[in-house]
Amino acid sequence: MVKSKDLKQELLDAALELFKEQGFEQTSVNTIAIKAGASKGAFYHYFKSKEEVLESITQQYINSILRITDKIVNEQGLNGLEKINLLVTELLKFKKESRDKRLTVIGIFEHEGNLKLKQKIIDRTILTIKQPYQKIIEQGVAEGIFFNDYPEEVAELWVSMVITMNIRIAKLLTDYQEQPAVMVEVKKKIYFYGEAMERILGLTKGAFKFSDIIIKHIAAVYMKN
Repeated sequence: MVKSKDLKQELLDAALELFKEQGFEQTSVNTIAIKAGASKGAFYHYFKSKEEVLESITQQYINSILRITDKIVNEQGLNGLEKINLLVTELLKFKKESRDKRLTVIGIFEHEGNLKLKQKIIDRTILTIKQPYQKIIEQGVAEGIFFNDYPEEVAELWVSMVITMNIRIAKLLTDYQEQPAVMVEVKKKIYFYGEAMERILGLTKGAFKFSDIIIKHIAAVYMKN
């Protein structure tokens, strides 16, 4: 029997595992409850639907990202550009650790029937995560490193671009084992987004290490052999 200490988390873990194994559409509320060692009534005590379960899973992911970004925002002795570069590095480490969960959720969102839910979660993610990005951008502007008059809008666009890039790169990399040449397209997209972000911040080309950091990370994960 599941301990009462965190039945909600047991349900979330069970749901994510089932989503990965048999797909979101094929997973029923009853199956989630059984896998967690709980009753269907216990499931509905915490969640209204499996869509709400998915929202809770993604919210946990967002909260983890916020902990990382907030820590870097408050780092002393780093300028805005250094914080942005550190932020990219630390978020990649986290994404590597949570890769299975992230890819499972991305896969669910790609199903046509989940597009509305996908947009709802993306909008919430942008609204939440843009705030620490905005603080770093404002710091960089005050230091004369970034040149932009719209920190809030830039932060919002930045997060939106990163989400879009992550989804597209993840889809491409699923074909890497069968089509190693796909890495050329992956690098092209990463360099595009990196250069676009430099321009948005008013940086000179090459000042932001975004592309190099991500490509190094991908090479370590996918090109070991």
